Amino acid sequence: MDARPEFSGSDDSTDRHDDVELLVRIADRERDQDDAEAAFRIFFNRHSEFLRQACLKYSYSHPAFGEKDVVLRVMAEVYQGRAIFTPPEDPDSEVVRRHLRKWLINVARNQFHHQMRKLRFDRVLVPLNEEIDGEVTPPAYEDDESAPPPPYLRTRILHFRDSLNDIDRLIFERSIDYYDPVTRAFNVPPVVAQSIAAETGRNVAAVRKRRERIMIRLRQELASG
Repeated sequence: MDARPEFSGSDDSTDRHDDVELLVRIADRERDQDDAEAAFRIFFNRHSEFLRQACLKYSYSHPAFGEKDVVLRVMAEVYQGRAIFTPPEDPDSEVVRRHLRKWLINVARNQFHHQMRKLRFDRVLVPLNEEIDGEVTPPAYEDDESAPPPPYLRTRILHFRDSLNDIDRLIFERSIDYYDPVTRAFNVPPVVAQSIAAETGRNVAAVRKRRERIMIRLRQELASG
């Protein structure tokens, strides 16, 4: 029998619950979803404002991805169990709290930089189902990192895509969501890589080499002026 005390609605705003115990209960959501949600509510109320202020302090904020967005993504990682906290050996509650909040800031930093890489990439590449349309006057572009690429660049990327043969275009379109413009590397999940290989009739290593050659050609095309 579970001897853990039940949560009550009146306790949600109090500070009497142990952080590690809350995380254990959140992680146990498949067994007791109500208990996990109650624990998560307390955890969120306790740490979300601190995390929001930390995002502002460390500049983990952007016009297109603000500090509240970062907080929500961090808390989603916590609730889904994708971010795992390892408690310090010292059981003192204040020591645990300091370690936990440092961990939350690290999760926030990772989430923020991941989103910024996506935004920077979106400035260079365009939706691959977009068609070239010379009749449409593009909107004004701001100096915002989240703004889309200039019209001439969009057109050149689309022309490049349309110039590829069928196999290269398939590889390009199926892989581009996994490209990191900072490292200039693809992080294609194995299941996706195997699917692309099957569709092209080639092995994963051959597709990888072909993908890299395609991106070299694209960078050369964009750098040619």
